[in-house]
Parts: sequence; C-alpha cells; structure tokens
Amino acid sequence: MKDEKFYVKIFFIGLFLVIIQSFFQDLESLKLIMSSFYKYIQPFIYGLVIAVILEPLITFFSNKFKFGRRLGIVTSLLVFSFILIGVFLIVIPPLSKSIGDLIESFPQMKTKSQTWVIKVFEANKDRLAFLDEKTLKENLMSFIGSQVANTQSLVISFFEKIVKLTFSIVDVFFGFLIAVYFLLYKKYFIGFIRKTLSIILKKEAVNETLDFLYESREIFLNYLAGRSLVSLFVGVVCFIIMFFTNVPYAVLISFVIGLGNMIPYIGSIIAGIISTVLVLFTLPLKVIPMWIAILVAQQIDSWILGPKILGNSVGMNPFWVVTAVLIGGNVGGPIGMLIGVPVFAMIKIIYYKILDKKGIS
Repeated sequence: MKDEKFYVKIFFIGLFLVIIQSFFQDLESLKLIMSSFYKYIQPFIYGLVIAVILEPLITFFSNKFKFGRRLGIVTSLLVFSFILIGVFLIVIPPLSKSIGDLIESFPQMKTKSQTWVIKVFEANKDRLAFLDEKTLKENLMSFIGSQVANTQSLVISFFEKIVKLTFSIVDVFFGFLIAVYFLLYKKYFIGFIRKTLSIILKKEAVNETLDFLYESREIFLNYLAGRSLVSLFVGVVCFIIMFFTNVPYAVLISFVIGLGNMIPYIGSIIAGIISTVLVLFTLPLKVIPMWIAILVAQQIDSWILGPKILGNSVGMNPFWVVTAVLIGGNVGGPIGMLIGVPVFAMIKIIYYKILDKKGIS
C-alpha cells in the first residue's frame, strides 16, 4: 500500500499542472482569479510583514529591558505606530503642498513651453525658410501640449497609486490585528506550519524547510531595512543639494528619487526621468543642479552607504536583480517590484541547496 504522503504529493503536482495549463489556456481569467485572491489575502500579507518587522523589536525589548512577550508586543506596536505617524506628519504636509503647486502649474508649463517655441522660430526664421514654418510650429506646439498633459496624467496617476497604497486603512488596520495574533501565538503558528509540512514531507525535509523559512525571513528583513535606510539617505542628500540650488519642487523630487531608489536600477531610472521632465517644464536650467544632486546621491549610495548598509544581503548578479524587479512588477505591481529581489534571493537559496544535494559544485 502506497504511503499517504505519496498521494498528497501527487495531488499537489496535479494541482500545479492544472494551474499551468490554465495559465496558457486563459491568461486573462487566471489574472482575474489571482488578483481577486490577492485582494482577499492582502490583510494577511500585511499582518505577516508587520509581524516579521516587529519580531526583532520585540526581541530587543525582551533582552534589553527584560519585558515579557505581551508587554514587548505592545511596546513594539506603539513604537512602530509613533514612527509611522511621525513620518506622515513630517513628510505629508510639504509633499501635499508640492503636489498641489505642481498640478496648478501645469497650464503655465504648457504656455511657457509654447512661448519658447515661438521665440525660437522668430529668432531662426532665415535658417528655417526651407521648412513649412506654420505646420512645423503647430505640430511642435501640439506635441508640447500633449506631452505636458501626459506628464500631468503620469504624475497624478503615480501619486494616486501611492495614496491608495498608503491609505488602504481597512486592510492595514486588519493587518495590524492579524500581526498581533501572529506575534502572540507565534509558537502555535510555527507548530501548525511544522505539522502541515509533516503531512507532505519527511522529517528531515520539514526541518530543512523551516530552516529555509528562517533564512528567508533574515534576508527579507535585512534587505528591506537596508534598502529603506539607503533610500532615506539618498532622498535627504537630494533634498539638501536641490534646496540650496533652488530647484523647484525639491521636496517632491527628493521623495520621488528616494522612493524610486527602493527598487534597484529600474526605480532610480524611472524616478530620474519623471523628475527631469518636471524640472524641464518649469525651470529648464535647474535640471543641471538636479542631475548633480541625483548623481551625488547615487554615488554615495553605490560607494559608501550601499556596501556598508546593504553589503551582500542578497548576493545576486545585477541581471537577476533586474529580472526580479520586472517579474515582480508584472505580478504584484509596485509592491511586487520591491519584494521581487528578496523573493528571487530565496529561490537562489533553494537552487543552491538542490545543487549541494546532488553534489554539484
């Protein structure tokens, strides 16, 4: 008689093959199902992430001040909440003002740009005599108008997503509640995971899986904490340089650059393009000090902060980092882009463990 675990494995393999078949047969339906499923489990994901972030803080209070676990959880939640509130109170008011000013200035950007085109044509009439001046001028002005409108839509859409992400209050609230349960009943949940894995795997494989989960948690925490700290420094350095060089929307651009820096390589490029377009349509000459600010901040990140804070927290080739960001973005949007790298780092751990088992160097 076959072992029960054999049939359980067959079931999961069959389920996996059905999902893969569905993926190739009807991609849109699968995406709809996955997005609906993600919506339902989102509070649990928030809760798990909050619990993982708070656990080191609870350990700190328990070791340093000899707090019991319950008191450590309450203290950690209060500290975490105060930090979040403090960040919002410091960042949101100037950021909201910058966004408001920017949105109000879009009509002026269009007018300024079109006036500049007219002046250029007037100054170069003789050189442009062989061209149909009227048609070319109209096309250029139409192009500028459409680009300003596109930039406005891009900025509004970008910050709408941030606001939705930040102020999904219900999900975050339930995430906090679920995190409290995860933290209070940590031993129970670890035991539950161990028993569930024991249904499918052998004892040795169960222990290896739990070790892998612990290692994954360390990677996730180190990467997230390091990347957040580096991005904060990058944003602050950009703001200081742009503030003293009178670059317009210094707070907004610094926020965009810092936020973009959370996503390796691609995030910084996108943030740089958005910032350049904003400054070019407002005060074109100020784009030079803005580029200098970004360059200085990125050099500090690459040569000083990155190696010291992040070190080799994921140890991945740049190609795989970019691949992780792209795939993560397609699957989970901005959050997927952020966690794509640590997820790929976890896959890398599995890959090397399999190689070690097979005796492959």
